[in-house]
Amino acid sequence: MTPCTKILLLFSLLLSQHITAQIMWPGDVNNNGIADGADFIYYGLAHGSTGPVRPGGNSNWTPQNIAPWSQTFPNGVNYAFADIDGDGEVENSDQSKFEDNWGKVHGTITPDGYGASSGGAPLRIHLIPSVVQTGPGTPINIEVRLGDAANPLTNVYGFAFKFHYDNNLVESGGSDIEFDEQSGSWIDFDNETRNFFQKNETIGRAEMGITRTNQVPASGQGRVGSFYVIIEDIIVGLTVDTFRISIDSVVLYDSNLQAYAVQGDTAMVRIVAPDYVAASEPGQSNAAFVQITPNPMHRLALIETTEELISWQLLDMQGRVAPANLTTLSQTRYRLQMTDVPAGMYLLHGQTSNGTFQRKVCVLPQ
Repeated sequence: MTPCTKILLLFSLLLSQHITAQIMWPGDVNNNGIADGADFIYYGLAHGSTGPVRPGGNSNWTPQNIAPWSQTFPNGVNYAFADIDGDGEVENSDQSKFEDNWGKVHGTITPDGYGASSGGAPLRIHLIPSVVQTGPGTPINIEVRLGDAANPLTNVYGFAFKFHYDNNLVESGGSDIEFDEQSGSWIDFDNETRNFFQKNETIGRAEMGITRTNQVPASGQGRVGSFYVIIEDIIVGLTVDTFRISIDSVVLYDSNLQAYAVQGDTAMVRIVAPDYVAASEPGQSNAAFVQITPNPMHRLALIETTEELISWQLLDMQGRVAPANLTTLSQTRYRLQMTDVPAGMYLLHGQTSNGTFQRKVCVLPQ
């Protein structure tokens, strides 16, 4: 073999390797052009797998050559794409690297099962708020339920959804919203799940997801977690507003990465200023002056009236009597104390010689 022939063969080999090399972007596990919740479920399916270390690999959002592993996902993508940091193992530490690159795109995005909420689908993600009405500065919980008794799920490996929320009604510039997974739920029956929650509070858009990690799917229905939201303490220019969380798109995979059609949901909680009810409800006299300080309160407040208080009652937002003590300090001053009530909004009904009144009382977390 002549030297020229050797050089040509070597060049041909290098060119062939370059052409056939697979390129990955760390975080885009399914190689469809975007790092999002679908990739998180792929990561969960490959969790615990090992293979060759990626030469010179890192988790930066840059194109990198993979060293192919022996395993592939059902769609043909190599498991090496799930090794986000390139250390030769798909493990918990890869999740933080995925979250660093969440939402980033490259090239042309191709479909991956993540689609708009299907309005006619029998399966549904339910968003259930802890209250239907509350006041500024209060925390609320919005339960996330997957399926229901009439439409349970089978062979579920993971799900995720993208949603938008009213960031102008959330504390800390839209950032005071978090997701907590329900440990021991039907999807986490053996503590073999991971969850993620990422948000862009500037525009009020976010994504959350849960994936199994032991290659064993789950079946069932019901609660999988909840959002914890702190409502802004001032409603600018309004006495009434509505906080919303609305699901935009969903992906739900079985263990073969086949996608289910899922219907989304919207949760709404009415936000009212503390004195809104008294000022707007018919059939009540507002001549009875009542001042509650502080409000919001930490289970102890001072009530001042212009006339002696004849009767009173404290109700929660479902109309149930809430436990409270009212101590008379003087003819027109009283101390309201609540020790065994959860944080939230309550209604103080009362009567003086000047008429009846109704005031909202906001109880803050302890």
